[in-house]
Amino acid sequence: MSIDGDQPHGDGINIAVRIEGLAAPEGICIAEVVYRQVKHKLPLTYHDLGEQQLKNIPEAVRVWRVRWEESDSSQSTV
Repeated sequence: MSIDGDQPHGDGINIAVRIEGLAAPEGICIAEVVYRQVKHKLPLTYHDLGEQQLKNIPEAVRVWRVRWEESDSSQSTV
């Protein structure tokens, strides 16, 4: 990521913006790289949306929808 003036840009920012468009209103979607870091740390459940082809991103990205119900086992759902 780099910053040009007040605007950050880079692959991570582009992916985040594209994934944001997949989320339901008031919802959150995260990339696989984020999911791997939080899946056992937050008491939430996650729904696997699979590989998504995002605009201007050459490789497909696995996306997860965050579900606000707390999970007793912190397991993901598919």
